[in-house]
Amino acid sequence: MSALNPNDDLFTEFLNKATLKQQVYKQGLNGLQLIREAGNSLVKDYKKLPDPRTREIPVYVDNIGEYEVRIRFAGDVALFLMHSNVFTFPDKHSIYQVPYIKEDRSRSYFSVISIYNFLNDSFKYNRLNDFGNMIARIFINKDMHYFVESHHFGFHSFPLISTSVFEKDFVDSLIKDVVRYIVDFDLHVPGMPYVEHITISNVVERNKQLPTSKRLGFRFKNELEG
Repeated sequence: MSALNPNDDLFTEFLNKATLKQQVYKQGLNGLQLIREAGNSLVKDYKKLPDPRTREIPVYVDNIGEYEVRIRFAGDVALFLMHSNVFTFPDKHSIYQVPYIKEDRSRSYFSVISIYNFLNDSFKYNRLNDFGNMIARIFINKDMHYFVESHHFGFHSFPLISTSVFEKDFVDSLIKDVVRYIVDFDLHVPGMPYVEHITISNVVERNKQLPTSKRLGFRFKNELEG
């Protein structure tokens, strides 16, 4: 009989936590793959339209590495970006009052996929100072259950996580709603104080360093306050 290792409890705790996080991480990748497939499906449907304008205004999907999907349409990009780490919430967060989470604390660990809206020209002209506006964050746990945090969509919040599964039907609807929201979210002229000064570098670089976004990065705060 082997002697008891004084570190056995420590090693077991480490292995359990690492295994859980690896499982959650893989579910996040599965979720991003569903987003990728839904985007590709949307592009195929768009190309089937008999409208000749589709040749002048392309819609397509870029797969940028393992953690990023971009859906480009007209002057906009819907960017889906998965974080490579797994997250949970502070001990006093109200998510721990949800019965589904109370039953199994390991369900409170999540992969996070953030959705941003960028201008297509920001990538095209490599304007590194341009802002992207966050639309929503998707949280996916080890069971492929999810909730969405957003100021703009009426999607499932964490109290509904026990019945919300991140699957094809939802993702197809999500992609359409994201595109519809971005299409309706127009580019506004920035206020004079934000553009009245430029540098020679700005001019030489053809304005690549003048920060640009649909709201210059501060519109969302104003919308919330208004």
